[in-house]
Amino acid sequence: MFTTKFAQDPLNRERGEELKKKVLRFGGGREPWELIGELVGDDRVARGGKEAMEEVGKWGIEDAARGR
Repeated sequence: MFTTKFAQDPLNRERGEELKKKVLRFGGGREPWELIGELVGDDRVARGGKEAMEEVGKWGIEDAARGR
């Protein structure tokens, strides 16, 4: 999620508001996979399960550190 939304500009106000509106405001009241999938625009993530785990696993900490 960081690499998709925040890597280029971590303090971007619009992206922060998007995170708040699409994820944080639900506070556990909605399926997390759906929220993150919607935020990053990826239906595979939104559906959850094995395919979502594989996709999120590809994001990797190392990629975030390199700005990917």
